[in-house]
Amino acid sequence: GDAGKLGPDAKSQVTVRYKNGKPFEVTSIVLSTQHLDDSWSSAKVREVVEPYIREAIGELKIADNCVWHVNPTGKFVIGGPDGDAG
Repeated sequence: GDAGKLGPDAKSQVTVRYKNGKPFEVTSIVLSTQHLDDSWSSAKVREVVEPYIREAIGELKIADNCVWHVNPTGKFVIGGPDGDAG
């Protein structure tokens, strides 16, 4: 599938709401991941990575109004030290 077109550079953040001291639901997901096809939109990247995100989250519910930010700054084709210095 298209997962092979993802590059090695990525960063993520998941925000979880707690209820009674226990994880209750995911309220936001941020993922920036390098992709090797420069024609991909953020929507295409989400289509490819969403099944993996859901698998990683496991049984924890994703809120109906969960905010998804996938490659929020746009295309992420150049990664690693060539893409930024830190």
